[in-house]
Amino acid sequence: MVSHRFDGAVLGFEAGTIDPFTRTGWTVLVVGRSRFVVGIDTLSGFDDPARAPWHHVPGDSYLVVDVGRLTGHRTTLLRPDGDRR
Repeated sequence: MVSHRFDGAVLGFEAGTIDPFTRTGWTVLVVGRSRFVVGIDTLSGFDDPARAPWHHVPGDSYLVVDVGRLTGHRTTLLRPDGDRR
């Protein structure tokens, strides 16, 4: 369950992946002010909240992070000494 203690807080959310074979990948970081909302009708700005890939129950609550800063980059992991992959 989403907690009211994060309502109005500045939060960061990071997503990314690394390909284990090529050792390359990417990462994206979103930082912004959060807001606590109840019900899918309050999810303004989404294409169609009713088509979200999760089941909705009346009274569901969400923590929305309004984008204040968006950064990202590609990355390559160094190979440890002796790694010949």
